[in-house]
Formats: sequence, structure tokens, C-alpha cells
Amino acid sequence: MLKKDLKGKNSKLIRGALNRTQFREQSESLLLTSGFIYESAEQAEAIFKGEETGFQYTRYANPTIDTFEKRMAIIDGSESCFATASGMAAVFASFMCQLQAGDHVVSATALFGSCREIIKNIITRYGIKVSSRVCLPR
Repeated sequence: MLKKDLKGKNSKLIRGALNRTQFREQSESLLLTSGFIYESAEQAEAIFKGEETGFQYTRYANPTIDTFEKRMAIIDGSESCFATASGMAAVFASFMCQLQAGDHVVSATALFGSCREIIKNIITRYGIKVSSRVCLPR
């Protein structure tokens, strides 16, 4: 029984969220496009307004990133995932989706340089207060 469950999980990890095109490729296609074609101007308008599901522009989402995010959610066991272009973009996004003007962040003084930059000089531009503390091991 356990072996069957592991096989199923492994299959999901390998093939989960696979988005094959009409060419029936073995693995994910890398869609290196910035724009997408629509059946009509009305469909394009509906997609850009968010009234219909579809891809608008690669900076927002594309099938390659969509497959990656869905696969990462399967691996993590979460309901969704959001990919960023860099680790620092992920750090910034994690702060900005949780904080708002008037909030207060307390951080360790010993931080990776780029994290310190985000905490001390970037999120403070949004009215978020920051203080740091020396953290000693117990």
C-alpha cells in the first residue's frame, strides 16, 4: 500500500501540472513569447479585464511559469505558488504582501546584505517602521 502511495506521489511530482501542446511533447514546452493571440478583440478585452481566464502578457504570467508554479505547489503540498525572478524579489514580495503603512518590523542586526537593504531602505519608503536587535544564541 505504501509503495503504491509513493508511486502516485512521485508521479504527481514528475508529471503534475504538465501542460502539453498540440505537438504532444514529452516534457514541458518553454514558451518564449511575450504576447498571446486571441480569437477576437472581445476575447482579448475580456481576458485583460479579468472576466475570462487566459494569458495576457508574459510579465504577468505565461504557460511555462504557470506550469512551474503548479508543480512547485504539488511538491510543497500547498494550494498555490507564486514564482519570482530572484530570491530578493521573493523576500520583498513576502514583506509587501503582509505589511502595510504603520506596521513595525523587528529584525536581527545580522542579516544578509540585500535583506538588510530591503528592510532598512526599501520597505520604510512605504511607511513601515523598522528596528533591529542583536540576537544572541541561548
